[in-house]
Amino acid sequence: MMKTEWVSTLDHSPGQTRLQAGEVVDLSGLKWHFRMGSKELIRVSTRVTENIGPDDLTLKYLAEDGTEIAAVTPEVHVEASVDDLDIVSIQFRGHRDASTVELCGKSKPVAFVGPDVVERFSNEAGGPYLGDELTVYLPNDSGELKFDAFLIAGDRSKPALVSLRFWDENEIELLPPSEGSVNPVLGSYIAIRPSSGIGKGSTKISVPIGSQRLTIRPLANRNEAAAISSLEVFSTSHESCSLAHFVEEAKDRAGIIIIDSTAPPLGSGVVTIRPNNMAIKYADLGYSVLSIGYGKLNGADRRPLPGILQANRDEFWTMLSELVEVSGIDKKLYICSSFPSPSSVMAMRELSDAGWTTLYEIRDDMEEFNRVGLSQWYSPEAETLLCRNADHVTTVSPALSMKAAVLSGGRNRPVTIPNAIHEHYIHLAQSLRNLDTVEQKRHRGIVGYLGHLTPAWFDWETYLDAADALPETRFEIIGPGKPSHVQLPKNVHYLGAKKQTDLQTYTRDWTVGLIPFKKAPLTRGVDPNKLFEYCAWGLRTVSAEMGSIEDCPTAVAYHTTEEMISAIHKALRTPWTQSEIDALDIYLEKSTWLDRAHQTLKVVEL
Repeated sequence: MMKTEWVSTLDHSPGQTRLQAGEVVDLSGLKWHFRMGSKELIRVSTRVTENIGPDDLTLKYLAEDGTEIAAVTPEVHVEASVDDLDIVSIQFRGHRDASTVELCGKSKPVAFVGPDVVERFSNEAGGPYLGDELTVYLPNDSGELKFDAFLIAGDRSKPALVSLRFWDENEIELLPPSEGSVNPVLGSYIAIRPSSGIGKGSTKISVPIGSQRLTIRPLANRNEAAAISSLEVFSTSHESCSLAHFVEEAKDRAGIIIIDSTAPPLGSGVVTIRPNNMAIKYADLGYSVLSIGYGKLNGADRRPLPGILQANRDEFWTMLSELVEVSGIDKKLYICSSFPSPSSVMAMRELSDAGWTTLYEIRDDMEEFNRVGLSQWYSPEAETLLCRNADHVTTVSPALSMKAAVLSGGRNRPVTIPNAIHEHYIHLAQSLRNLDTVEQKRHRGIVGYLGHLTPAWFDWETYLDAADALPETRFEIIGPGKPSHVQLPKNVHYLGAKKQTDLQTYTRDWTVGLIPFKKAPLTRGVDPNKLFEYCAWGLRTVSAEMGSIEDCPTAVAYHTTEEMISAIHKALRTPWTQSEIDALDIYLEKSTWLDRAHQTLKVVEL
């Protein structure tokens, strides 16, 4: 791997103000001096106890002799808030006639919690790329490029567009990578999306075979702009990522499985869903897995784990012509996982004719998602054909199995295989599932919910009625999508969206986990993953009736608001017993993704 790093931090020059951690200063006495080029941009970041804005600062451009050339107001952004402190960035550009910039404060006492960080962005060596065009010469074995960038202008919640053009040794321009986009006016480009509240983002793309040179140019068609701060070039064997190599590799493994789904790529940073989790476990069991998601890989590795190959959706049809000719492998399984579309029907038919076993796996009621404006690709005719033509049908809930049985016209007997949880999370939360701990948590009496908050399925009315009926109970909510018009009572605390890896930190003190979904066709077939997470964290669950809730030894299903309130009250007041803990552990042992993979392979007789 070759790495070129352009990020640098400015050292304090003689006489420049250096703030001490926690120091309270009067902004009118604050002066920072920076020597900078005319095309440079500088960003100063610090933490403050009181918010400062553009009106609190002045920027003066000075000539070599110290004469003031111009005075302007710098850009000031509150990037994030941490521990009641605002992380503030102050941003300014160079001036063609000035050699020094003086950043001055106006009257306002502020406590700076250091250290202050100064970042330079420029076209010159030693600074991140900012200007018109940059040329990068690539090693012969370049496989992928990773860009890290700072969004330096415009709305920092929106992506910045950067043009990429690849050239071979004969200076012939190559087709752009599949992770990018092509516009007749803008040409080929990538979108660098901010991944945090401080305006930083990264993206990874594949390098077209034969690339020797890359040109990078920011697109000025919108307000958002990015400065590329680092570029990593990964040496990757294109052969190992080819379908031919993957098929040859599969001949020495247990068999080959295609998962055709709407799942995001593994390694994309998005929370994994059932097709991702099952792919990992099939690979662990010795199978070679080809995973085709809904769109493009967008920089995710083609070989994220041993035994798994990922491909873009637009590559599938080319691959299909090779897959139907595969020989020398006895066990070949095609899984369409909740992607009832004409293309899936055709793929299933061609592979079935070529001797592949076929499975239609239903993990959601896509017809109902389509009805509320989601899953626009859904085709009811395609779903009927998949239910009738597949060798086997599995679903995640009894309600979905009943629907699939009707659609199959008696040709299939669907098998229910619920969702699950990774063994890692069960073991990670082991300390939360002992009698002393769950009793301590019960006395704290916190009722939590984890998940999306869209009114399409979250029952806000019932939830808020329950919170009002239990004013002494603390309710906590984690997840995205809270409607702006929803007003929360004092005992309900919205914690926002959190990373998967951080969830246990926030939920470890919960007593009860809620699943307050609306009673509607959309939720009738749902088998919520959060049920298994609640169990791993040692929670009792109070849920609307759905999925496999009644199979869980620590869960109660409700039908009315009164039943929900009563179930919460009982869960908070009833002491835990060791037999309840034991039953919970047994339930979790039989609810892992590895167990679900074994169950599925048994159904399809592989």
